[in-house]
Amino acid sequence: MRGNQNNADLRKAAKVAGVYFWQIADLWGVSEAYMTRLFRHELTESERARFLQAVDEISKREQA
Repeated sequence: MRGNQNNADLRKAAKVAGVYFWQIADLWGVSEAYMTRLFRHELTESERARFLQAVDEISKREQA
């Protein structure tokens, strides 16, 4: 991971949980390319919460 990368904490949370961007994109009904572009800038608090909720949901589903 590059230094000073936007949303680095969110990227790390997804990686630690074993969740890929394509899985979150699929859940949200958007493309993986959209997710990548979205992460070029810091997300708002509501977007951050939605992302972490998606990571949690996918992680739990994968463990079941």
